[in-house]
Amino acid sequence: MADDRAKNEGPDRNRVNIHEPFDVAYWAMKWNVGAEKLKAAVAQVGPMVDDVAKVLGKKAPPQKP
Repeated sequence: MADDRAKNEGPDRNRVNIHEPFDVAYWAMKWNVGAEKLKAAVAQVGPMVDDVAKVLGKKAPPQKP
């Protein structure tokens, strides 16, 4: 989420933020994996959704323009 509240465009769905419990819960549920497995994948490849999905053997959601 943006630091500037005036520019609130909602959560960034291109990244997995392992420091936000709601984000961890969302992606863990979306990919049907445990939180620890999700965090390990992010530690391995970084926070980009496409990269994390590949490591987990899951499909990344389509990107919105």
